[in-house]
Amino acid sequence: MATKTYLTKEQLISATDHLSVLRGKINDPESTSLINFGKQYSNWLGEQLLARLSASKYWGPSLPIVVGSWARGELCPCSDIDLIFCGPEDQVKHLVDDIHSQGLKLRYRVPEDINDWSVGVGSFDVTAILQALPFSIEAGALLAQQQEMIINKGQAFSSKLINDMLLEREQRSLRYDSISSYLEPNVKYGPGGLRDLQQALYICELFSVRFPDVYTLVKKLESFKWFFICIRHWVHINAGTDLLNATVQKELSEFCGFDSVIDFNKYFHKTLSEVSFYADWIVERAKISVTQISKIEELNIKSFSGCFKVLSSNSGILFQGKVRLFLDQPSLKKPTRRAMGQLMAQYFVPEQSEEFIVSLFRSKLINEVVPEINRVQGLVQHDQYHRYTVDAHTLQALRSFIRGVKKPSSVFGSLGVFVKKLSALDKKIIMWTCLYHDLAKGQPGSHSDLGSKLVLKNLTDFGLPKKLLDEVQWLVENHLILSAAAFKHNPKAASTWQYLHKKGINKSRLIKLALFTVIDIQATNPDAWTDWKERLLNELVIALQSKGADQFMELLTQARDKKVELSEDFVKGLDPTLVENVSVALLLDDYKRLKTTKVNLPVRFFRVSEDEHWVRFHSLKDKPGIFLKFVSALYASGCKIHQCSVQSFKPFGVYDWFLVKTNKTPTQLKKIIPLVSIEPETVPDVKFEVIEIVSETDAEVLISFRGKRIRGFWFVAAKSLFDHNLTIYWAKVNTWGRQVEGVFSVENNATFTKDFKNLRSEYSLKV
Repeated sequence: MATKTYLTKEQLISATDHLSVLRGKINDPESTSLINFGKQYSNWLGEQLLARLSASKYWGPSLPIVVGSWARGELCPCSDIDLIFCGPEDQVKHLVDDIHSQGLKLRYRVPEDINDWSVGVGSFDVTAILQALPFSIEAGALLAQQQEMIINKGQAFSSKLINDMLLEREQRSLRYDSISSYLEPNVKYGPGGLRDLQQALYICELFSVRFPDVYTLVKKLESFKWFFICIRHWVHINAGTDLLNATVQKELSEFCGFDSVIDFNKYFHKTLSEVSFYADWIVERAKISVTQISKIEELNIKSFSGCFKVLSSNSGILFQGKVRLFLDQPSLKKPTRRAMGQLMAQYFVPEQSEEFIVSLFRSKLINEVVPEINRVQGLVQHDQYHRYTVDAHTLQALRSFIRGVKKPSSVFGSLGVFVKKLSALDKKIIMWTCLYHDLAKGQPGSHSDLGSKLVLKNLTDFGLPKKLLDEVQWLVENHLILSAAAFKHNPKAASTWQYLHKKGINKSRLIKLALFTVIDIQATNPDAWTDWKERLLNELVIALQSKGADQFMELLTQARDKKVELSEDFVKGLDPTLVENVSVALLLDDYKRLKTTKVNLPVRFFRVSEDEHWVRFHSLKDKPGIFLKFVSALYASGCKIHQCSVQSFKPFGVYDWFLVKTNKTPTQLKKIIPLVSIEPETVPDVKFEVIEIVSETDAEVLISFRGKRIRGFWFVAAKSLFDHNLTIYWAKVNTWGRQVEGVFSVENNATFTKDFKNLRSEYSLKV
């Protein structure tokens, strides 16, 4: 792990000057000049290091042999210094003390058994001996004997090496193959980095009988290796690490010769992906017999249909390699877009395995069907939220969905119950949405809007059903709206419902979008999906499935269909309970009357049950005491108020609804109310258990009244506010059981503090 350079200050300055020759030239891994420079630079670094080490008089007698990157000619400015000493132990001790006194750190060993250097060490260290470099004839002779012994170990050693390599890869994966690797990759230990690459080359050399035809591949991997090593040279000098962290990526991309850090990241991640694939392919091939290899080699893929068929039957990486070979043909004849889409639709289904979905990406077959994936491959977003490249995020989303279909609760948690409500078509819609939702990222404009247009074009070309196309297009265009509504707005607010209705949401789309939202968040950043977000999203879905929301959506739909433009204030002020219980037709008719009336509308009634009614009052002019007037009329008529929805908005005036309980019929109330719309002579003696301020701004104050349900409760509440000069803007009143609670929004004027104090002193049991 790179931490500190072995170079002196003077050598570091010289190393920086030497490296400047590469400025603008590290953008083509297959460049011969890049490979040559990388080798020359590593050799020069080796000479500088040797000059420091050999200055000690104990260097020669210790019989040093270099292993690791220095021995391979791949030394970088902060590489570890790996040595084997074959000389007398006292000489080695003096040398090590000498070197440590200079501030240099060695990783060294003296063979436990001078006759067999493999004793007591892992297979990787044994393998390193095969590429070791001696510094004397005597050390060289000893090394040659050991190398011959290792080669003669044969199959037993080779098998152990493969097993140890698999274990090391697994352990390294747990440590380095994390979501952070996508944003800040480790050029040595990360997936597709130098360690993977070196192991792949080792295997090709040691298991040559299994790799008789990989000259071109090895040459390609060698060029990738020197591309990474030149990157590593720069990062070591400028950051002292193997990590390409965000702070150095811009400067590094400019040094390499890329137009932008985005272009550099895309290219670098693409190269990592290629190395990772071929390293995995080589390891897997080394594990099986020559006979098994021959059977796979005999497999002849003749068409794109054959590619899908092969991967569907066996998604393993060796078969992915066969698909890649087919796709790499220079004269490859591709089917029509429609034929390609039909093939995709046949195999790209929720019943498939995760392994198959992964194989579509790693074999690059998906790139042929949806070439737009090439544009987002390696596309990184450096922020506190996105943890994957766009192509990796897309794959993660698809994998999560496949898992979620099979085991809903494991992915969707409490929202997993909705998976059962999905039809076969719904599942396909979500799956195609996972594929397309972010493919327009990296372009100017809204990626949701551009993605929607891409869906329209591609799925039309594919000849997919219109219902699927329309729904995928809508989901891609609106794939972010539900998370915004759930996490930033009140799930039970009419304004939230109106916003989602305008976006085109309905019951069917709600379930699909909710499940997709879970997938999208998890695939963006697993840490971002929390119990809190799960609860909020679930609450929103439940709220939108309520009768109130259903009625509200129906009101908006009918208004749209009948070309009635509802006022924003009118919609915002509608109480969900009111909308749930009063017919949509009545509310819409009432609104039409509001828009055209020149006088106060007569009191209107809507019967809920035998003894419950909603009563609507209207006044074109809002004035102090109007709310008290309405409450007084109901109180004097013998009505008990259970709930109310109070609002005033221009240009329609005061529009108040009250849910009342009474033994009188609407016909009787119509006759009585106009006659008793005055303050009653006797004011009931009511005290409130709690009167308190809920919130306060410069313009308004929210006051809460709470207490036991008794006759005259709301009449006294309204009268207390009026008598103490507190102008009501709106009110929300609710009654349940024997308890009553309501919130009044009142004007925050210059005398509010004094007026409220007097009100509470007069009417509250607790001052």
